[in-house]
Amino acid sequence: MNMAKPLITSERIPHDCGHYHEVMYNHDKIVAYILSEPGKDTFCFVNNEDQMCWKGYATVADAKEAFFKLRPELT
Repeated sequence: MNMAKPLITSERIPHDCGHYHEVMYNHDKIVAYILSEPGKDTFCFVNNEDQMCWKGYATVADAKEAFFKLRPELT
């Protein structure tokens, strides 16, 4: 059976702190937010399914990679 992979997209949102935040979507449903951590040069992601926040990633790419490890069904 050929299962279609989810369509993951992201949108960069300028934030008043001067950083860009990213919103990740699976089709039209938000699956995660990637945010800069206030006062730090690190990023966190919020898993929209349970609203848990995972902190301390050096880059947005690192935060995305960690998110996909948490939610492998989306890769």
